[in-house]
Amino acid sequence: DEVAAYVGTAAANLINILNPRMLVLGGSIIRALPSLVPRIEAEIRRRAMAVPFSAVQIVPSQLKGNAVPVGAAAFLLSQVSVVDSPALRSPAAVVDDGAHSSTSRQVTRRGSV
Repeated sequence: DEVAAYVGTAAANLINILNPRMLVLGGSIIRALPSLVPRIEAEIRRRAMAVPFSAVQIVPSQLKGNAVPVGAAAFLLSQVSVVDSPALRSPAAVVDDGAHSSTSRQVTRRGSV
């Protein structure tokens, strides 16, 4: 019960401060002791403010032990532009290539001006 109280208190504080749409419960403790989940949810319900709590969906993680590599990959992909589209760049970053077409190319790197 002490673990559920600490995790629930921490989660309630996050909900109160960040007002997320979803809270994913995961990690080795949750995997080892799934019976903690209802007690954690009860602690969250007890400690979170009514409005943020009513807006949050609490779900178990489905990534099991893969959360860290999946999160790292998602972060990496969010930092790299896979699609090179002139419509996604600012006009200052697009230069006409001189041909009689609408083809453009990017002349600045991400993060540069």
